[in-house]
Parts: sequence; structure tokens; C-alpha cells
Amino acid sequence: MITNKTIWISLILFSCVDKESLTIQEMKLLPYFEGDTLVYQSSEGLRDTIFITKRQIRNYNPGDLSSRWLYRPLEGSIKYYTSNSRDEKNLILVYKRDDKLSYNGYWPNFYGWIDNTDFSPSLESFVKNNKSEAQIFESKKVSVENNVKRIYLRLNGVYKYITVDDIEWIRIN
Repeated sequence: MITNKTIWISLILFSCVDKESLTIQEMKLLPYFEGDTLVYQSSEGLRDTIFITKRQIRNYNPGDLSSRWLYRPLEGSIKYYTSNSRDEKNLILVYKRDDKLSYNGYWPNFYGWIDNTDFSPSLESFVKNNKSEAQIFESKKVSVENNVKRIYLRLNGVYKYITVDDIEWIRIN
């Protein structure tokens, strides 16, 4: 039988859970919203379209007993599909735990992912930098199947990418 005392104790315990949150600058790592359409045009006049299907920011249960009830790290994700495939995939994953950010960026046909170690000088300085300077990422493996060899990322997202055959795709919307 649930008593008023049990309810109050439960409320106190759950209100003591430490939850991570993103600063305004850190939110810029998740620049797209559900319904956004990213249109890129190639140097040859072709177009490529990416449709953003979901943007979610939530505190999650990390699963380990030491922090299950007292700490909730943060996960932010953006999902997409392309004009060539209706399969929904991750485009960006951001984690924050113990005030440390972790960034994983996936891009269609880009081998591997962008993570904290790829940012130069660091992910934190990239987030704090208010300039429009881009981070440039090289593919870890270049092949016909993974034909994007370089992407250019700003806080407002990927504004350009280059394929293995040196075709430049620039965001036009």
C-alpha cells in the first residue's frame, strides 16, 4: 500500500537526480530540426537532398548501478534519410556526461565518423568559437562505395563536401 510518506520520499529522491543539460553554444552541435531539408548542388549542376526526420535531446539512464538513480547523462541525436534511400539513419549524436562533450557525426557515404579526436584544436574550442571558420574532416578510407573524402563543418552544419572524384557539393538552401 502506497502511503503519503512513500510518495514524498519518492519525489525527494527523484528531484535529487543530477541531469546534464546543453549550453546555448553546445546546442549548436545539433543544428538541424525535424522537417529541415538540406539541398546540396554539385560543381556539375547535380543536386543531392537530405531530409531531417528527427531531433531529440533527452537525459537517459546510463545503465550502470553507480549512477542509475543519481545521475542522468544527456544524449542528443539527429536522424535523416536521403532522396536515394528512405532508411532512417543517425546523422549526429552528441553525448554529455560529467560536463564532457562527445560528438559523433555521420555523413552519407563518408567512411567512419567524426568524433572528438578529429576536432583541431578541440571540440570545446570549436563549440566556443563564434567565428564561421570550418573544421575540415578527411575520410579515413576512400573508396567508390564511400565516395565522400572531405566534409566541411561549421556550427550551423555541413556546408560543403567533396567526393573522391573531386566534385564539390555546396549547400544551397
